[in-house]
Amino acid sequence: MIYFLRYPSLTKNKTCKVFVSGTFIDNQERRRIVEDVITRAGMVWHGMELFAASTKPVVDECLRYAREADVLVGIIAHRYGWEPDGKKSVTEMEYDAATERLMFLINPSIPVNPQTDFDEGDDKWDKQKKLEVFKKRIPKDQLLAIFNETTLGAIVLDSLNKWREGKEGIPDKQETPRSVSPIQPTVTDLAKEILTYCQKAESLHANLPVAGFATQITVPIDLADIFIPLRAIINLQGVKENAFLDSDHAERCLNERDSGLEISLVEAFRQAEMRKQRGVVILGDPGSGKTTHLKRLLLWCIRKGHETVGLPNDMIPVFLPLRELKSLDKGLDAFIQEQLQNPHLQTDKGFGKRLLERGGLLFLLDGLDEIAVLSERERVVRWITDAIRAHPTCRFVVTCRFAGYSPNVQLKADFLEVHIRPLTQEQVERFVRNWYSIVEKGLAKDPGQAGGIALEKADNLIKRLREPDFRARRVFELTRNPLLLANICLVHRFRADLPKKRAQLYDECVKVLLEHWRKAKELTVDVGAQNGTRVLQPVALWLHGQEGRTRAKGSELEPVIESVLKSVRWSNNLCLQNPRSWLRCAWTTRRR
Repeated sequence: MIYFLRYPSLTKNKTCKVFVSGTFIDNQERRRIVEDVITRAGMVWHGMELFAASTKPVVDECLRYAREADVLVGIIAHRYGWEPDGKKSVTEMEYDAATERLMFLINPSIPVNPQTDFDEGDDKWDKQKKLEVFKKRIPKDQLLAIFNETTLGAIVLDSLNKWREGKEGIPDKQETPRSVSPIQPTVTDLAKEILTYCQKAESLHANLPVAGFATQITVPIDLADIFIPLRAIINLQGVKENAFLDSDHAERCLNERDSGLEISLVEAFRQAEMRKQRGVVILGDPGSGKTTHLKRLLLWCIRKGHETVGLPNDMIPVFLPLRELKSLDKGLDAFIQEQLQNPHLQTDKGFGKRLLERGGLLFLLDGLDEIAVLSERERVVRWITDAIRAHPTCRFVVTCRFAGYSPNVQLKADFLEVHIRPLTQEQVERFVRNWYSIVEKGLAKDPGQAGGIALEKADNLIKRLREPDFRARRVFELTRNPLLLANICLVHRFRADLPKKRAQLYDECVKVLLEHWRKAKELTVDVGAQNGTRVLQPVALWLHGQEGRTRAKGSELEPVIESVLKSVRWSNNLCLQNPRSWLRCAWTTRRR
């Protein structure tokens, strides 16, 4: 038997299943907030998003989910909803089907516009009467909570924790304990090795490296504390077409063909399972959170268990950065063993082979685009495709930038393709609050005052980000990227404000991308911020002069940068002799 780190309440009972109920059109964003809260609470959510995102979902499936759930979370706003039998709405039918419920009613004092907020159609007023009867019925069955747009997430989280505490008699904790259940005498040697590996892997990947600029924050940031559940769009195109340029281009293309479905990224495994796929490929822009999400998956499996993300029991996560792939000829066994021989893990000889023989592994393959040579990247895609078929009990997750996922570099039938969405305004503000809470608690002389300091500074930054200058499109894009948003937090804390001029803020972010971010990624080419700027300035100027350009081949850029590469006297001979190689291995140049 293998022991994993989990919440105390989840080791006592099965993982809680929560059904999310509420009309879809007016509650779409509220449902997302509630689903993210359920996931953060270590529970599994179900709802119409898993099988349909329409105003008329499959009623039988809705009711089955509601009956099978441990508890229903109902969001009641201003619409009664579709009545499949002409008598009751789906929402009220779900309410009747559930055995336990937590109901949340929108604050009645909030202004309402009947033209946009009520049900559509000639029967809107009849539906309003039914909605009022339904609302009066709810308090007779159980207590309900009143919410507004800023309090919904916190109220639902508190209610779920209290509900679980009442069911299990154990106070729930936000922090995951760092200890494990004692090893029983019957545990096999391999199980002991796996347990030791999981402990070391958790320690290795638990903290988020902070990429700074002139300022360095020396506070460890636990991924579980800073983590914001990301949203993603599933690519449901039947035929693979030309590569997407970036997340905006991908979203436009999918929307034009009505071939995208937005989900919470942690639901990708369940979506893949529904489509009989054992792999997930995650595409995203630079700094969008791809690597962080993989490490979060690793911690999720070790600490909370696999059911919370829709994986089979007792899967062992293995994080594999593809930029460190030395030889394709040696195969999967050798690459795993090389990674497990990491000085921080120090597993016994042959552990990787024994893991493969055991099966049930979750391979987290990070950075397909960081394999610099195109022919080698194509070969790795074939290697991964062969591996997923050769190991039927394993699951695979691969991350890649859009720029590196070309027509010849695509994982096809066995993989569900999802695109990371930029952060929403609500996610941005939650990230800022999490970041300041962690940093101020780590640096405050008086920890008791840290909470108030963090709240004040976070409120100040959020207020600045809401100002018109920062709502301009190009600046707003910076805040929607987790890497750049973290840098904005650093700039704000260091200066006690943000620069008045946008150019100064851009300058700080460019420094991160040119130097500190690459160091955090442990990439080999030594790019200093000053020289990197000198090299890429003519590239940026050239790209801006080409209408509609978002990328370029090395052969096109070679004459643009050859002279400046020589002028900075690059220390790497390869860069001087072959600018195309430097571009290929160091940068994906994008028009900003």
